[in-house]
Amino acid sequence: MTQMISRSRMVGAALAAGLTLGVPAMAWAGGAPSGHAYRGPCADDIRSLCPDLDDRDDARRCLHEHADQVSPGCAATMETRRQRHVVVRNACAADITAFCPDAEGGDVRRCLHQHRRELSANCVPTLDALRRHGSETSN
Repeated sequence: MTQMISRSRMVGAALAAGLTLGVPAMAWAGGAPSGHAYRGPCADDIRSLCPDLDDRDDARRCLHEHADQVSPGCAATMETRRQRHVVVRNACAADITAFCPDAEGGDVRRCLHQHRRELSANCVPTLDALRRHGSETSN
């Protein structure tokens, strides 16, 4: 019985951690189309400024087009993501050119992860550091 309770607590903790780590991604522009399932600082902005979305990249584009109209919380999230994007672009410039020359937006991160074993000594530690700080939801 004690083992079952401990196992239940571990599963609960793992689920909570997974949700906690997954929420930052949705704070930006979630994974659901149509702007209805988004959560976080930009959720209301997405629903009001970008009601008919196809994907996350469309949400980013729309929010940038309406940057002067977003809420302060969303603006702060957008600025944090911009700063992270600059850090990755600077640390991984050669890798992006070599492996991901046509990638844009979230595709850059996905491409870098696909080529992780081939990345430079500058790029990998930067990606790891950003991930540890919960920023790998960014680009």
